Amino acid sequence: MRFKIKQEIGKYGLLTIALFIAALSFNIFILPLKIVLGGNNGVAVLLEYMFEIKPSVTLTGLSVFFLILSYFFLDKKQTISIIYASFAYPVLVNITYPISRMLSLNITDILLASIYIGLISGFTNGMILKLGFNNGGINVISNIFYKYFKIAYSRSMFIINAILVIIGGIYFGWENVLYAILILYINSYVVDLILLKKSKYKCFEIITEKNDLIEEYIQYVLKRNYTKILLKNEKILIMTVIKTKEYIRLKEFLKSVDSTAFFL
Repeated sequence: MRFKIKQEIGKYGLLTIALFIAALSFNIFILPLKIVLGGNNGVAVLLEYMFEIKPSVTLTGLSVFFLILSYFFLDKKQTISIIYASFAYPVLVNITYPISRMLSLNITDILLASIYIGLISGFTNGMILKLGFNNGGINVISNIFYKYFKIAYSRSMFIINAILVIIGGIYFGWENVLYAILILYINSYVVDLILLKKSKYKCFEIITEKNDLIEEYIQYVLKRNYTKILLKNEKILIMTVIKTKEYIRLKEFLKSVDSTAFFL
C-alpha cells in the first residue's frame, strides 16, 4: 500500500516537473515569438495578442470547458486522467511568467528557438504520456468526434490544429507557420523517441472480450490488416502490425473499451 502511494506521488511529481518545463518554455519562447502551434497554447497566444487576455486566464477557461465536455460526453476514467494537468498547467504558466521576464532572453535566431521549442515540447509531452497522463484540452474534441461520429482521432486533431495554425499565419505572418511546422515535426519525433525508441513499427498481440470493436478500429480507423489466432483456451488472439506513431492511439483505445484487455 505504501509503495503504491509513493509510486503515485512520484508520478505526480514528475508530471509537475514536465508541466513546469512546458509552462516555462511557453513563456520564454512561444508567447514572445507569437508562434501558434495549435491546441490550448495556440488559442492562448492568439487571444493574448488579439484581445490582451492573459494566457493563464485563457488556459484555465479552456481547461474547465473541456473538462465539462469530457465529463458529459466521454467516460469518467478519461476525465479523471486529465484533471490534474488541466488545472496545474495554467497555474504554472502564471507562476513562470515573471520568471521568464526576469530572464529577459533576447531571441534573435527564431530558427534555433524553434528547434529548442520542438525538443522541449517533445520531451515534456513524451514524459506526460509515458507517465500515463493526458494533456486534455482540444484533444477532448477529437475523442468526442471519434466516439460519436467515428472520425479518426488524428484526422480531427490535424484539422483543428491546422485551422489554428492558419489563423496564426494570417495574424502574425506566414513565416511563423513554417516555424510551427518545424516545431510540430520535431515534437512528434522526440515523443516517439521517448515512448517507443527508434523502431518504425510495432507488433500488437491482443486478447480481449471486445474483439469486434478492436478489429473494427484496426481495420477502419488505423486502416491496418490483422490476423486472428484461436488459442487452446478458445480465446481469440488478434495480431497486427502498426506504425510506431499509432501505438498510443491503439493502446488508449484498448484501455477505453476493455480495461481488462491483455496485450503485448
